[in-house]
Amino acid sequence: SIMPDYGAETRGQPDHTAIFGQDGWAWVEQGLCTDVMPMVYSTIRAGESWDWAKLTGQHLDALPDGTCWVALYAEHEPEMLIKQAETFADRPIAGVAWYSARLVDDHDRWDVVREVVTRLG
Repeated sequence: SIMPDYGAETRGQPDHTAIFGQDGWAWVEQGLCTDVMPMVYSTIRAGESWDWAKLTGQHLDALPDGTCWVALYAEHEPEMLIKQAETFADRPIAGVAWYSARLVDDHDRWDVVREVVTRLG
């Protein structure tokens, strides 16, 4: 899990690496890890800086196919979780990660987890 980068246009900015000490894109390129999961836990909000689809999409675009996990934050409403899961269903991702099992349980989202698994295979 890495803090999200803010798009390919800002890759390598010293503030990101200085604050978080992470460059997941470089780590994959250098073979230091096989894949990464950016901690993008916002919702889909087109046009906003923390738009889940934009940030997650930028990671998918910057990394080799199949090396980026898509994170779903279990506190979101079921409709949003399903929409997020389907957003990149046609892209080669490493997988879907849920944050967190405790939140899935606390918010009774196990039916949503099952639906996402069923839809995505």
